[in-house]
Amino acid sequence: MDARFVLEWALAAERLGADVRNHVRVTAIDAAGSGSGWRLRLCDAITGVTSEVQARMVVNAAGCWTDDINEKTGLASPWRHLFSRGVSLAFPRPAWHTRHLVLDSLEGDVMTLAPWGPVSLWGSTDAFHDDLAEARRPADVDVARLLKELNRHLRVPVGEADLISLR
Repeated sequence: MDARFVLEWALAAERLGADVRNHVRVTAIDAAGSGSGWRLRLCDAITGVTSEVQARMVVNAAGCWTDDINEKTGLASPWRHLFSRGVSLAFPRPAWHTRHLVLDSLEGDVMTLAPWGPVSLWGSTDAFHDDLAEARRPADVDVARLLKELNRHLRVPVGEADLISLR
């Protein structure tokens, strides 16, 4: 859905005369001076070709990297992202698991056990992080908590060796 929205937005802008570029990394951005917009140095991530453009407006659509872009380019914003990580476990789906289950956890929140094709998905944790790189990787403590919570509800326990993936 997000990709479709971005594509439709970019194509509409292009029809109105915008110079839309995809797979392009901004390597530098400066105020063009005299209130005339921005000067950007670009690098095409596919071809490696570099170029410079001027723009009246720049949309920072970098998602979770928006704050990094603002910092690297010296742009001030009154807003910052608050990162969180939700971890789920995937393991071989037992034959009895055919319905989505919502179960209370020891910490007072809820977790779900969802059948998803050949696997069951269990989770999710939710923890805030200051560092996006750290938030990307599930922590051992997340896996241990999830297994502890899951095994409270199962007759046959699931161990780390049973896990197919961490999501």
